[in-house]
Amino acid sequence: MTNKREKKLTKGLTQPTFFDENTLVENVGPCVSAPDEQPKARKASKPRMPREDIRAIQDLLWKEALLAVQDVERFEDVEGFQEHLRRELPQNSLETRSRYGQTLVRWFFPDGVRGLVASVWVNYREPSLVEEVLRCLYLQAEPMMSAAVTDALFPIAENAVIPPSYLTNFIQQRFGEETPAKSIKRVKSNLRKLGFLVKEKGNQDALRPMSPSSTGFLIILHYLFARNEAHGIEFRTLADNPFWKYLGFKSEDQLRSILKESLNKGLIAKYLVADRIESISFRFSFAQFVTERKRL
Repeated sequence: MTNKREKKLTKGLTQPTFFDENTLVENVGPCVSAPDEQPKARKASKPRMPREDIRAIQDLLWKEALLAVQDVERFEDVEGFQEHLRRELPQNSLETRSRYGQTLVRWFFPDGVRGLVASVWVNYREPSLVEEVLRCLYLQAEPMMSAAVTDALFPIAENAVIPPSYLTNFIQQRFGEETPAKSIKRVKSNLRKLGFLVKEKGNQDALRPMSPSSTGFLIILHYLFARNEAHGIEFRTLADNPFWKYLGFKSEDQLRSILKESLNKGLIAKYLVADRIESISFRFSFAQFVTERKRL
């Protein structure tokens, strides 16, 4: 039987990462030449992450994530919140609820119960904004899903039909031919849950227009690059981070338009183009931006 809470809900990086406090600092180690007498180095394997991290993928717990967000402000720490999820998630099995609770925290609350998604929910109370944030957090946490969005789907025009073999071939080429068929199937299913793909006639997937919000973009921009204080960054630093592709934007010019409008409305301090370098100066820190419910 469907849980009442679930029924109610269904109605209603070399890149800087989301949780790196030094998002503008590039850590590059020294380059040391090996002596001639050393044995020839072995060829590095292509995968950048352990096989078990990139070959297996879970079903996206989207409804459960939306339920969890509504309750997060009641808790002071992750432990209490996770125990609450273990008790209150709609699955019958205690073991399943425990596993799902751990997964939800890993995907959507890696910065704690006062982090990004909690701040957006508490201050804005807008499900559409929360869903944009959840989508970014999930894609940041899952390398295979991230690659599918930023490298496989991003270059494709909106509304285009995706050949059935396209994502399969991409994943096998990127992560290895040994990638389980079940994982590839889950990638496609999760992309539908996230809203990137939609079923068309003939049971084929098409790339769905995402219609990302300018406010969602600005919230995550401030979280990434002005988390503790307002300062400045180059536009290229922003553009090199995939978060705007996670949101569903299709070109850098869309971002420039948002920044220009934000400048006109006093949401950022400066947006300059000088000597072929674009730069942005923030007016607010992340905390100031969300607690004052800034929007565009």
